Amino acid sequence: MANYYQPSGRFSPLSFPILLVISLTVIPILSAIYAYLTFYIPFIYINFLITIGLGFGVSFCINFLVIRFGKVRNVPLSFIIGLIGGFFALYWQWVFWVHIFIEGEIELLQLAINPLGMIDIIVEINNIGPWEMFGTRLSGIFLWIIWLIETIIIIGFPTISSPSSAKEPFDETANKWYDTINLPNFNYLPNTVVSEFENNNDKVFEMLEVNPVKDKDHSEFTLYSSEHSENYLSITNKKAKYNDDGKVDFEDIDLLTHLQISKEQKDKLLAFIK
Repeated sequence: MANYYQPSGRFSPLSFPILLVISLTVIPILSAIYAYLTFYIPFIYINFLITIGLGFGVSFCINFLVIRFGKVRNVPLSFIIGLIGGFFALYWQWVFWVHIFIEGEIELLQLAINPLGMIDIIVEINNIGPWEMFGTRLSGIFLWIIWLIETIIIIGFPTISSPSSAKEPFDETANKWYDTINLPNFNYLPNTVVSEFENNNDKVFEMLEVNPVKDKDHSEFTLYSSEHSENYLSITNKKAKYNDDGKVDFEDIDLLTHLQISKEQKDKLLAFIK
């Protein structure tokens, strides 16, 4: 019977102080940069990209610093950690943005420790309208919708990505994350490859051909390797398609995610690197 990796649900107590530290240091720095950029570049489309950038930045901090260093293998906890990190990013960017808007009339620390007062200021700013677009001042419901989208992106990115990081294979014996090996690109594979790997059928290797052409349909193999524990494999088909700019994008189709494989299968896959 095929075995897929399941997180143990464990975590290191260090994950909590790490989360607190980055929520009071790294995330405020990212949020401050974001606030200044969005305030002085009042173009919705550009701000949308900047917002995505903040979402990715906070996600990276949470996943790399908290989930990885904190060794969080508890999926519900990782969801909460991502949510907290996203909330801090949203809150700090409002603190800096409001501080810029009111030209420092209230000290930054006073804003940060008085969320209700800051909300009152935000409501007043919405009524006034902070920008003009095409001769119309942005305010009211339309501006609330823009800010809601901003909120969803900033909080949503780390909240969604953190559980994915917590699901990555972890070697409980060695107390560390598995070594990750990206194999050469292979040919685009049929769905039957799943049952072949699950049944430990060596014929599956006859289906594999190294495919060095990166802008064509292909498959990507990620091997999670350990010398003294189980080994796992993930396979993603990459379907090539052209976007509106005439450039190649790829649709990801996951075939296998963290399937336990034998040492013999692992060695045969590593042979493709040699």
